[in-house]
Amino acid sequence: MSKQPSKDKILEAVAFADEDGVVPPVIAQLAAEGNQQVAAAYEVYVAGCDKKDFVDTLCRIAVIVPEDGAREHNGASEPVSALGEPLAAAGDGTAVPESPAAMRASLSAKLATEIKTYASRAREWYGWHFPEMSLIVPDDVAYSSVVIAMGDRANAATADFTGILDESTAALLRSAAVNSMGTELGETDVETIKGLCRQILDLTKRTRAHAAAHATAATPHQPQTETETEAAVSLAITATITSSGMLCEISATSNFVVTWLVLTILGVVAQFVLSGIPFWLLYVRPSYATWRWKTNGKYPSAWHVRNEIVEMLRSLWAATMCPALALWMSQHGMGQAYCGVSPASGLTVGYLAVTTVAVVVISDYYEFLYHWCGHRFSAMWSVHKSHHIYANPSPFAVIADEAPDQFMRSLPLLVFPLVIPINMDMMFIMYSVIFYGYGTYLHTGFELPFLSAHNPLINTSYHHHLHHALSIKNKPYHTGFAIKLWDNIFGSVYPKACFCVVCQHAAGKRTRAEYDAVVKPSYAPLLSPSFWLHGPPDAGLPAKAE
Repeated sequence: MSKQPSKDKILEAVAFADEDGVVPPVIAQLAAEGNQQVAAAYEVYVAGCDKKDFVDTLCRIAVIVPEDGAREHNGASEPVSALGEPLAAAGDGTAVPESPAAMRASLSAKLATEIKTYASRAREWYGWHFPEMSLIVPDDVAYSSVVIAMGDRANAATADFTGILDESTAALLRSAAVNSMGTELGETDVETIKGLCRQILDLTKRTRAHAAAHATAATPHQPQTETETEAAVSLAITATITSSGMLCEISATSNFVVTWLVLTILGVVAQFVLSGIPFWLLYVRPSYATWRWKTNGKYPSAWHVRNEIVEMLRSLWAATMCPALALWMSQHGMGQAYCGVSPASGLTVGYLAVTTVAVVVISDYYEFLYHWCGHRFSAMWSVHKSHHIYANPSPFAVIADEAPDQFMRSLPLLVFPLVIPINMDMMFIMYSVIFYGYGTYLHTGFELPFLSAHNPLINTSYHHHLHHALSIKNKPYHTGFAIKLWDNIFGSVYPKACFCVVCQHAAGKRTRAEYDAVVKPSYAPLLSPSFWLHGPPDAGLPAKAE
């Protein structure tokens, strides 16, 4: 059982909160009577809650308590003691008392969010001096402790990180400090940041102690039930989820260049994994069983694939600029990007599900329209036609585009957070994994036995192969990404006979003899650095699309 604060201390805090004359007089009466809710609000306040939240809580308690300290209960004539429980609306519109445990947990959750904000600010300031440290030390408490122990990064070699970092992490940090690209800081600046970090540690320690003290506490006035304990834990977890997320952690330094660089590296990894796996299975290890489902029976050369990869990497920086900018703007109070979920602010799992569907549909239409315009208008075709050099693409051709196309295709990653609250983890996963994954399928050149090209809803690999082979300037055949509807509306459907593999099978094609006659190029040269630099003697780019 936790020790109850003295009435004098509570009255003193109430008087301080009432400096502006906004706290109702009944609060002082309740404090003098030892009201449990006022005591709970006081305890959260001394744990680090700011004055405004304390005043708001006191006013919330007072709003349902008459000046005489008693109120009627369920229409009964006998008044019940004015415990002053704050009320919350029940599902049927009636008022139900909010328990002290839930109130403490709610305010503690707000405090946890504030601590996260202070920690992000510390990362931003110190990130100018030692930007690499944010990636090495992701935990906020450890980060603050390291700053206090080290100060200037020049002290990394001699600083004692015992109890803060393990040996391997400490060694990595010391190595990064030697080669850091950060700027120098004056002694006053370093001390200011260390002071902020000490406050973060102090608030974190007090908040954790307060939460631990009340996790199992039960006061004489009202025992804490098992349900209330679970509610407190749930709110604490919600606070953690609200202030966390992969991209929010990456952008915690508010350093745009670092965020941009990390997203680019993640993009490269995602592309090589998602494109590399089907390339290995379908191209490096060809078989008659898989070849029967390849729309174009020929395999591209190793030099052709090398050029696709070079084109992809050459302009990837443009594709990651928009998400990096969205996160940077969010860290500076611009835009509505967020990570995790926050039921208290309406950013629930349900909201995330709805916005995910909206992102898929709107992004698919935007991709179709931008692609359609790229074939319809000369200025846009002059940029997009480089992608059509690859008439028989491999999985690495998904974003083998010029920088303007890369940037424009990722533009929704910046626009969505400016228009509505949007989860950036969801957006990045949707674009770098789901959309890229489906784009990889479209560019494999291999159709799926269970997804016929004749289905009425979804574009298949056949449609995208047709697009690469036959769609040129002023002939925007099948420019849609996933949804067929857009091409049907715009009339950009190929008008001639279908040549998908199902139709080829029906015509008696794709025999074993045909497969044996197909040239199967070796892709081993892709592992040779000299091949990437110089290529084979007869190497050259494919003819450009006109």
